[in-house]
Formats: sequence, structure tokens, C-alpha cells
Amino acid sequence: MKEWLLNRIKKAGENIESTLTQIFFVALFGGPTAILALSKKARDFALQLADTQTPLWATILLVLLCCLYIYLKVRKPNPSFSHQNPIIEPQQVKYCECCPIGERQPLTRTGGTSKRDFYVCPKTKQSYSFPKC
Repeated sequence: MKEWLLNRIKKAGENIESTLTQIFFVALFGGPTAILALSKKARDFALQLADTQTPLWATILLVLLCCLYIYLKVRKPNPSFSHQNPIIEPQQVKYCECCPIGERQPLTRTGGTSKRDFYVCPKTKQSYSFPKC
């Protein structure tokens, strides 16, 4: 049994060696030829593709995609879609003009319309109206 097993291993080794030798020679001589054949086919396909006319719809689509790309690159971001906290400018504080300069107090807003804001002096109770900015 041992002898039979050694013979089988020896024959398998010889078969593997001959197979590897065949693969080596095929790759050595057939590889560059296959690469040249494939590259020739690829080159011929590329030349044929370059020689064919482009359909009108493909040209229009390409121009529209280029315009869309330029528009998306150039447009300014819309502040309403901004995820950052909006910058709130401080409102100008209005002071009562009827009081002396050292005693002036800020006016209290009492209401307003779409065009004007109404304020009252807390000390003298005099009312003021200012246009909205």
C-alpha cells in the first residue's frame, strides 16, 4: 500500500510538472500574442466609436449636463436653506427725546403696523412713531 501511494504521488508530481511547463510555454509565447490581438481589437473598436456620428439627443443632453454642472458650481447658497444659526442684527435702541440727556430712558415698543412702529416713553408716557427699516 505504501509503495502504491508513493507511485501515485510521483506520477502526480510529474503531471503537475508537465502541466506547469506547458502553462509556462503557452504564457511565454501565447501571452504577448494574445495581448497584441486584444489591444488591436480594442484600438479598432475605439477608432470605430470615434468615427461614428453622435446622435442629436446625446449632444443636447451633454450640453444640458454641462450647464447644470456650471450652475451648481456657481450659484450662491440660499440663506433659507442654511443649517447654521441665522445672524440676528441687534436692533437700534431708541431713546426718549423729551427727557434731559443724562436721564433718557429707552423707549418701550407698544405695537406697530407693516410700515411703522409705535413706542412710548416710560417716564413721560409720550408716544412716538418711527418708520420700519
